[in-house]
Amino acid sequence: MEDLSPQSVLRRLLRDAGEAAKSSTVTPARAIRLAMARSAEASVGLSVTVQEVSERVMPLDEALAALDDGLMLITLGQGYEIKGFAAVDLQARTAVVEVQTVGRPRDADASPRKITSADAALCAPMITHFLEDLARTAEDTALGGWADDQRAGDLIPDARSAAMMLQDRMLRIVRMTFGLGGGTRMGTILVALPSQTGPDLMPSPKQPSFADVLQSAVMDAPAELSAVLHRMTLNVAEVEALEVGQMVALSGGSVAGVRLEGPDGDCVAEARLGQVTGLRAVRIERAGAPMMSDGIGIRGKAEDTSVADEMPIEQALIADTAPDFAAEPAMPDAAPEG
Repeated sequence: MEDLSPQSVLRRLLRDAGEAAKSSTVTPARAIRLAMARSAEASVGLSVTVQEVSERVMPLDEALAALDDGLMLITLGQGYEIKGFAAVDLQARTAVVEVQTVGRPRDADASPRKITSADAALCAPMITHFLEDLARTAEDTALGGWADDQRAGDLIPDARSAAMMLQDRMLRIVRMTFGLGGGTRMGTILVALPSQTGPDLMPSPKQPSFADVLQSAVMDAPAELSAVLHRMTLNVAEVEALEVGQMVALSGGSVAGVRLEGPDGDCVAEARLGQVTGLRAVRIERAGAPMMSDGIGIRGKAEDTSVADEMPIEQALIADTAPDFAAEPAMPDAAPEG
């Protein structure tokens, strides 16, 4: 005889309901509809009827460029790490504010107004609740793991700020359009989080290391060099006696004895005096082998010194016999001083 006691009937009903729930397949779209409807009611007391659900995967830049004007952007992430964003349109965020301030959404459409941080703070709990509900409801669907441990955070000023906050990667975009409070008003919420299919990260140039950045900054710093032909010591009386047109002997100097010195007087390189396209120039050269007293180089070979090398600098300048570097392609033309 069949047991018709209340306890037996209740057990049979619960068992049948569980088997029916297991046999029904939950699709990603259905999981989104259920999560949105339940979360709006449970978090802020707003009754919504989800009518349209769409889903796309696209790069971050394209996702931000496709956003409609007037959307409120809120960060999504884990702790201090921002993973994505939510976008709430004017009607949806106004309905959330109205239901928490006056008890129910108004019948008429909301008029455009400035987005505030208070709007984001009032909408964030509903979005967080939706992500938590979706993580459970969509666990066995293609969205499984997509919304896990994600929470709504702070207001993002605009799409440009979002591009600077977020890592350049492929995003899965879920867009929901729903009726508000049983009336004719329609709202839209968009949720964007990293896609779990296809390439996650977009190709990006290698990030320079600290050493590379430091070297670049140092190498771009200005450097001052002085081409020193000759140095002499004069007393104050001799300096005061100098006149325009007076010839000053540079004894011991030669066109091959130019020194390039830094501001501290240290010799950076040795050079040869010459000219390029009629302008005075110097060519940086290797330092010559030190000479011994008998004129033999340190390697035992006689050093070849040209007449121009032995010519005093003052004679070379007067006679204009300094070597012309223009015929040698390895020496770039020196730009005239502006």
